[in-house]
Formats: sequence, C-alpha cells, structure tokens
Amino acid sequence: MNIPGFIIVARQHGRTTYACEACPGRTTLNPVEHLQSRTHLINASLVQPIPETFNQDTQMYSGTGSEPEDTALAFETIDISSGNPENSDNDVVIVPTRTTELSIFNPNQFQEVEFEDEGDWDDSIFEAVNLVQGTALERDVSLLNDGVNRNTLTHWYPYQNREALIGTLMQGYMRCSISRSMYSQMRLILSITGLELPHWNTIRNTSESIRMLLNFHVLENESIWNHKCFSLSIPQILEQEISNPYVHPHLDFYPEDPNGQNIFKLSQSKKWCEELGPNERVQMVVSNDKHFYIFEPTQLKSGKVVVPVYFYKMNNEIYAKCTKPFISPTSHDAKVLKIEFEGALEFTSDRLQAIKVSEFKNIYSEIIWGNFGKLAEACKSLIWEIGNEIPLTLPNKWRFMSRGRVIRHMPINLYCDDTSGNISKQFNKHVSFYFTLSGLPPNVANQEFNCHFVTTSNQASVLELADKITDDMNDLATGGHVAYDYELGQDVLIMSVVLCFQGDSPMHAEVTCTHMPNASLNSCRMCKLKAASIEDRRSLQYIQHFIGRDTQGHVCRPSPRTWKETKTTAKYLWRLSKTEPKTVVDRMITDLGVKDNINKQAMDIMREGNDQQLIEKIRSLDNEDDQDQLFSPIMRLKGFDGCKDTPVEILHVFLLGVVKYLT
Repeated sequence: MNIPGFIIVARQHGRTTYACEACPGRTTLNPVEHLQSRTHLINASLVQPIPETFNQDTQMYSGTGSEPEDTALAFETIDISSGNPENSDNDVVIVPTRTTELSIFNPNQFQEVEFEDEGDWDDSIFEAVNLVQGTALERDVSLLNDGVNRNTLTHWYPYQNREALIGTLMQGYMRCSISRSMYSQMRLILSITGLELPHWNTIRNTSESIRMLLNFHVLENESIWNHKCFSLSIPQILEQEISNPYVHPHLDFYPEDPNGQNIFKLSQSKKWCEELGPNERVQMVVSNDKHFYIFEPTQLKSGKVVVPVYFYKMNNEIYAKCTKPFISPTSHDAKVLKIEFEGALEFTSDRLQAIKVSEFKNIYSEIIWGNFGKLAEACKSLIWEIGNEIPLTLPNKWRFMSRGRVIRHMPINLYCDDTSGNISKQFNKHVSFYFTLSGLPPNVANQEFNCHFVTTSNQASVLELADKITDDMNDLATGGHVAYDYELGQDVLIMSVVLCFQGDSPMHAEVTCTHMPNASLNSCRMCKLKAASIEDRRSLQYIQHFIGRDTQGHVCRPSPRTWKETKTTAKYLWRLSKTEPKTVVDRMITDLGVKDNINKQAMDIMREGNDQQLIEKIRSLDNEDDQDQLFSPIMRLKGFDGCKDTPVEILHVFLLGVVKYLT
C-alpha cells in the first residue's frame, strides 16, 4: 500500500521496500521505525517542522509515557547503570526480547512479511540499531590530514576515539571480516554495556580515510583473457614497511656472508649475496657521507683505485668485492684514458679482493689521475668491461635515478596458493598472492602482520594475476620507488626483486612452465630428469637418476634445466602451433617438458576459433614488441630464475609425499 512520504521501490517474496522522500538514498522495510530514527528526524526538520505526535498504535515504546495496550511489543528498557529493567531513566537502551512476539509492523496497515526470510531480521536489527545509536557519522578527512588537529587528538589517532578503533577491529579484514548485519547485531548487544560503537558506515568511512591518509589504493587491471583483477601496490606496501618503526629495526638491506656459520635468515642466502645480476644486486653504500656505487672507479685511503662489483656484510661490517682496473691511454688519442675491468667475475673468484667500505675515500668524480686531471673527464665518462664490446657509462645509472638519495635494497619472497573459502575445500576456490620481506629474520617475517596480501581471484588464473605483480616488481628493479626511511629520517629510493617464489609443487609447476610432477615424464623443474613412459618411472635406472646416484653410489645427477632454455622452448612451441596440428604440438609439449599455460590457452583459442574477440587480440599481440604478453609473465620477471628460485616446499614434498605414501 502507498504510505505518505514514502515511495515503493521493490516488492519481492512478500516484502515491500520503501524509499523515504526526505532521506535520499535510504531504503527501509519498516517505514514506522524509520520515521522515528534520528536520521529521518534531522532530514525532516530541514524540510518541514517535526510532527509533535505519532500514531500511538505504531509508536515504539521509548521508556517514557505509557505502553500502548493494543500492541504486543517485543522491547523493554534497561537502565544501564543498574541493569534493572524495571527502574528506567533517561539513560535507557531499547532491547528486543523473546518473551513476546516480535511485531515491527502494524498488522492493520502493512503487508505481513514472511518469517522465513532471514533478510527481514537483518533489516529489522539494522533499524533497531538506528533507533538506539543514531546514524552514521560523516567522514571527516580533515581530522586525519590536518597536522594541527593531529596534535589535539587522543592517542587513538588516526582513529577518532577508542570506539572507532574497536569497531574497525570487530569489522575485521580479508577473510576474517564480518557482514553488516552481524556487526549491527554485535553493536546492539554491546550497547547494553554502555559501549556505543560507531555506525557501520562510519567504520567504512574511517577505513577509507585511513587509506587516503596512507595513499593506499586498490588497483584494477584487466588480464589478457579479459578477467578483471584487483590488487594492492607492492611499491606502496614497501613504502609503508620501511617507514614502520616496528619493522625497520629488524630489516637487512645488504646480503651477509656468514662464512658457513649460524645461517638462519635469507639475507645470508647465496641468491642475494652472489647470484643477482649486475642490475638487480645492491647498487650503493654510504661511507663518510659519500655514496659509492658498483662499477664506478673508487679510490681508497691508500691511494689505490679499485672497482666495486659486490657489496655485502660480514661480521657486522660492510665490505666490497673489488677488482683492479686497467687504466691506460687509448691508442688513437694519448690524452684520453681507457678504463677496463673484469665485471663478470663470480662472488667467490680469487681475482676479487674483499675491502672494507670504511677504507673508501673518493668517488669516481673526485679521483685525480696524474697529469690527466680528473679521471672522469679523462676517460670521457666511459668504462669498459673486459669481453663486452659496448662500454658502460659513468656514473652508474642508479646514481642519476637516486638523485642524491640513499638506495635501500628490499627483495621479497613471493608466495601463492590456491585456497578455498569453504572448510571442505570444494567451493569458492580462489588463488591468492602474498609476500614477506626477505630482509626480515624468520621469527619476525613469520608474524601474521608481516605477511602482506597482494591480490586474489576466483576467476583469473595464477599467471593472469602474476601479470600486474611482474610489472610492479620490474618497475622496482629498474627504477625504484621513493619512500621515507624511519631510521634515516629522510626520503630514500627502494629497489626490489623477487628473491624466491614459494608454493607447493603444483604451484611451482605453474609458474615455472613445467608439468605436474606426479604424473609427468619430465617430473623435475630444476633438472632434465626424464622417463620414456610412465612405466619406466618404476625402473631401477630412473630411480638412480632420481636420487642422483649410480649403482656404485657415485653422484650422477641429470643435467640442470636453464631458465633461458625454458623461455626459448616456449616460444618454439608457439611457432610450431601455427603450422602443425594439435596432436604434434601436444606431443612436443610432453616430450620437451615445457608447458606455458598462458600460451597453451592462446593455442587452444586459435584452434577452436569460437571467440573472435580474443582471436583478434592474440593476433594483435603476436608481434615482436608485444609477443611477451602471450607467454607467462614470470618469464619477464627481472632477477628471477624459475629453475633455481623455487625452493622445495617441505610439507607437500616430504610429509604429504614420501612420508605419507612410503611409510
């Protein structure tokens, strides 16, 4: 039926939803209670004077006056101070009881609502909370952004008060969050104790304001197969971590050489210390307020000139592995110097000398080379790596990009798993990405608040989600990101790479473009272990290759895979799919042991020919510039080697593998 001041917006399952003309954007199932809410009274007063009386047949008992005799109310008032329902004063709370039938609507005026619909209870509770607690507070971002107001706030900053913090914690986050109706019920129950939590909308507005304060945004992008993906920005997360006073003191920004003793954290890993490429490893150190970079001539206090190649820590001091440069006049111009050095040396090479950074004195631009004057000018800002026909420019490109800032090296451990939103693990399956900071020791990195969520989806695949992560990490590896350093009290430039990718065996197979190891002829992502058939996997020869021992017990490991070869093979299979039938391509995928799921899906789409939109998209990407988009994004992740940087996941490989099935 039509009610003055309300518009019917929906009828469904015996329910009628009304919209109040005085309260834009608000809908209700109970116009009578809405008329008594604080929001409506304020809005109505702006339009016309508030009516002095309400229909007593439908007015809720508020603790004053007499209770209507013709309505069996399901509410009673409780005195907060005494807890006695019979002694009520102005400080009262309206509480629904179970002693009488709950009758929110006037049965003479409104259509009866089906009791089976749980949504009615949610809306009724929500309206009841409005009557008890009032309405949502308007978001006041100025309280969070204004530096003057910040000093006048309580120690609950950036929350307005204790109740706002409690409400936010109750609302939760991620998969621990609760629904609006649940929060409303808990808010109503807690109001009995005198704890008045903010409205649901206030909590949401507060959370949004804090995200604005932290410059934290949810990013949206579209995958290659047109799935919408949402993620957090990894550079922004790292920016927050390096400015966090609870995290920064535990962080290592340099790899450590433990000399084989007391190894317990990832900053002591071989990957960080020795195996990162020239563009991904630690680029600079600070000594005596000067910034020293790798691949730049550096003068020691002794007057000797060296070229740093690696920076690392040992015994709580920063060292550099340095090579001796060869400086001589060029053959075509005796006034021009040519600087040559061995830059492709391994960390353990005996041609590298370990020197304390505290012995460094002059950066490249301060070195004077006899009658030639400044070395940087005499060499025309060029330095030659032996064996490389293209010279490197001086200074190091990171000196330009840092603009005088300190560079912080912050690699991460990326983690991915396919999980279920149901206890049975059968429904709502989705893929989630997380990461931890490699510079944290295990006892700190394993804390829940140091495990950072990045993205999730129940539609997009692992490699689709990894596309945006790869872009973020490549930006950090090539250009860095400006952030505030808590310890230094100034802006720094952070750079990062994926030190390792953690996951179970199926997840590792996905990101390394290999087959599932349990039923594959090529069952290892790190070496070329291979069987001619599934039956041959039971043979003695295969088992010997599997454990890396021959019949005499000598080491006989299969040859290792290389990440470069995996990339080349994937592109070869794509070219093959354009000319050969499906059976031939599938046989080659099995035989070569490389299966890129992004590229495999592109092959299937082109063969089936059903989705013309995707076919045109694949054709447009199939050129030299954009062809990488048709392959796994992990293949273009800088500083990552899929054959080496996927450590064994102990739980699934041993406890749920060997131990479970062989014991």
